[in-house]
Amino acid sequence: MRKGYWLSDDLGTVHLFDGWDDSVLAGAPSTPAMGAAADSNPLQDGGDPYPLAAGSTSTVMNSGTSVKPVATISQLANYLVSGFWAYNNALPHHWGSNTITYNLNGLNSAEQALARAALAAWHDVANVNFVETTGSANITFVHTGTMTAVTNASWTGAGIMTSATVDISSDWITSDGGARDGKTGLDSYGYQTYIHEIGHALGLGHQGPYNGSATYSANATYANDTWQYSIMSYFAEDNYSGSSYRYVITPQMADIYAVGLIYGAATATRTDNTVYGFSSNAGGVYDFSNFNPTPALTIYDSGGVDTLDCSGYGVAQTIDLHPGAFSSVGGLVHNIGIATNTIIEGAIGGSGNDTMIANDFGCTLIAGAGNDTLIGGAGTDRLVAGSGADNMTGGGGADTFVFAAGDLTAPGGTHDLIKDFVSGVDLIDLSSLGSFNFLGSSAFGHSADELDYSYNGALGVTTLQGDINGDGIADFAIDFTGNIALSLTDLVGAVAVTTVIESTGTTSLTQVGSNYFLNPTAGGTGPSLKFGSLVVAGAAAPWIPVAAEQTASGYDVAWKNTTSDQFSIWTTDSNGNFTSYLTGAVSSNSTTLENLENTFHQDLNGDGTIGVPVSVALESAGSTTLTQVGNSYALYANGTTSGPTLKYGGALVVAGAAAPWIPVAADQTASGYDVAWKNTTSGEFSIWSTDSNGNFTSYLTGAVSGSSTTLENLEGSFHQDLNGDGTIGIPVPVTLESAGSTTFTQVGNSYALYASGTTSGPTLKFGGSPVVAGAATPWTPVAAEQTATGYDVAWKNTTSDQFSIWATDSNGNFTSYLTGAVSGSSATLKSYEAIFHQDLNGDGSTGAQTLASAASTATSSDELASATSADLLAALHLDHWHLV
Repeated sequence: MRKGYWLSDDLGTVHLFDGWDDSVLAGAPSTPAMGAAADSNPLQDGGDPYPLAAGSTSTVMNSGTSVKPVATISQLANYLVSGFWAYNNALPHHWGSNTITYNLNGLNSAEQALARAALAAWHDVANVNFVETTGSANITFVHTGTMTAVTNASWTGAGIMTSATVDISSDWITSDGGARDGKTGLDSYGYQTYIHEIGHALGLGHQGPYNGSATYSANATYANDTWQYSIMSYFAEDNYSGSSYRYVITPQMADIYAVGLIYGAATATRTDNTVYGFSSNAGGVYDFSNFNPTPALTIYDSGGVDTLDCSGYGVAQTIDLHPGAFSSVGGLVHNIGIATNTIIEGAIGGSGNDTMIANDFGCTLIAGAGNDTLIGGAGTDRLVAGSGADNMTGGGGADTFVFAAGDLTAPGGTHDLIKDFVSGVDLIDLSSLGSFNFLGSSAFGHSADELDYSYNGALGVTTLQGDINGDGIADFAIDFTGNIALSLTDLVGAVAVTTVIESTGTTSLTQVGSNYFLNPTAGGTGPSLKFGSLVVAGAAAPWIPVAAEQTASGYDVAWKNTTSDQFSIWTTDSNGNFTSYLTGAVSSNSTTLENLENTFHQDLNGDGTIGVPVSVALESAGSTTLTQVGNSYALYANGTTSGPTLKYGGALVVAGAAAPWIPVAADQTASGYDVAWKNTTSGEFSIWSTDSNGNFTSYLTGAVSGSSTTLENLEGSFHQDLNGDGTIGIPVPVTLESAGSTTFTQVGNSYALYASGTTSGPTLKFGGSPVVAGAATPWTPVAAEQTATGYDVAWKNTTSDQFSIWATDSNGNFTSYLTGAVSGSSATLKSYEAIFHQDLNGDGSTGAQTLASAASTATSSDELASATSADLLAALHLDHWHLV
């Protein structure tokens, strides 16, 4: 890549411009570029004549007269961050924020796609967030000039970047950097150029001390200064260690390390379980089926259980899952890297003779069709044999060696070999084959599914053999290096104990070893229970299968949670493989479960009934019978079992779920149903309104007392005495007094101010709510009389024999106190007796018996004036009113 560089000094602030001119030659790609004079502005650098674009390399290989050192990843990264700038007498630099804006207005749509993809590639590996804008930006992309690829940048004397411009000409992209190979997408030299130039715009230099024309032999300081390690290098991969020449389509291992030193590592890149390679869910450049030939890239991943799937290739491959390692995949050498801070937990081989190497964090290695070599690490590994004769080494940790049908070696040929099996630590997993009866070193007994083993001293191997069909002849064999005394605990799937879990109906749910089978009750064998693979006993604890029954399309299987007493029902196909849930997790008293008990011909929940228990009618006073059916409630039309179930939010109301509230009455309305609920602890009531499907829509009342007239008014709707006061509806009015023009009447638990001789008039209220009888005990209203502005109401304290007078408006709502709490002998009270036309204090006289003296009048006025609202409120216990 052609590089240029200049700097200028403006008013004491240092502005450094990196004119990275990466333009390829206009002539034949193999023709070296002419370097400009060293002091020219900018410097032009033909560098390597772009072997990727040219299709072949013309760099000079190291002659061997001087041996180049091999740098560590950290050494390479440090050179990108600071070493290159020191070589150029420049200041290392970077953006002052992790959020970097960019403007793509200067590019066409195809170029914008490449730029966005390249920015995303850097975002994947570093703690930088790129924000696109159409205005002023940190990084501006343009496509001026001819065969130009240059990045200009400026920064302060503190090394904080202030601007950068990436200029990659349009003809660079359309000609693929001069290669004219028709590649313009992600698998192109043009895309690699965008990643390279953005690396400069982030503050990275080149991988070596070159900024003019360069060759590998003369200018590469480190032997591994190639694209294999850094996309910021000038030199193709085949300059070092026999690696294959290929475009690189991600930041490489040293680039990732370097940009992390500047901005920090990315921590949210593909944190789920990710598959790279074939069947990839990572997409883009990580789907190997999109590339021919195989791509060259480095994998970066922040979390999850991840897999490198190389199953689509038929050539021999070496797949190494160690962080910082390179794999040789799909016919190329060292083309797939894993970043130094990335953990990949699994690998899948192809159909060639592959070598697969685990890291030390616990891996699953899955062999393919070739004769593969699987090498575990220090962790707990799972090594899965393929269809060839595989050599497997578990390494440190407790490892599991897995064998499946079709992936076992015949006894007459070369066997699968486990080189370091440790009895009591490692495991042999044959569970996918079914359950075996382990015979130890005894000979086969001519029964199906038997295992035995023996030691061959001449070969130095122990051989485990299996007789599947019961003919007494081994059907498969696995070798172990050394004389190994195998035991039953070394074998997964070698437990032959058979347990019938249940056999009610046509299907016997049977556990054989660690698996479950759906056998016919009449005899014979049925399919195994599977969830993609065989269901293993204990794997879903505390859930266990407790019942099964055959259906027209497969089987229904009941599962029970032994901790929570919940149930869930599977449906399977005819092979016993899970297809869907008939129910999610439901309680043992769920009518959903009880309705399914008939399918299984048994009482799953142990309530003594197969199916839903007998319905219990809770009440049927009106047109609707409220019925408890199991643990739900039905709203049946009287004399039928037809009607909806009671629901809240679309879900069935479950008996006991709202305790101490219970439904006690229901009746149909024009738009649905009214449902009365009672709190069995407080004696309160609340009324629901539902739609025609029984689903709650609103509250007709909140929580009200049993004596509330609101409730009593609704008793007629339910045709019953809900509160048990002996009356359906409001009790018969009781006249408390009618001495004047007003008949003061108690109606239920409220008070009415009727015009004499009528039942017309307002109710007595405080704060807009009806006054409730008994709520202000020991105060009780004893008299009322209409005035010009409303009503006067006399209250009496039945304990202290005191009185207080209210004034109300014409609607009966309290407005003020005419008196505070006064004694029955008070002249103030006596003066009001005439207003009420009655002897309130019971002294035999209505009104004052003698004229009050001026002194006593003044005293009464003082007494009244000194009674504050708070005094009267306390006197009447209004802070304890229960208003509804």
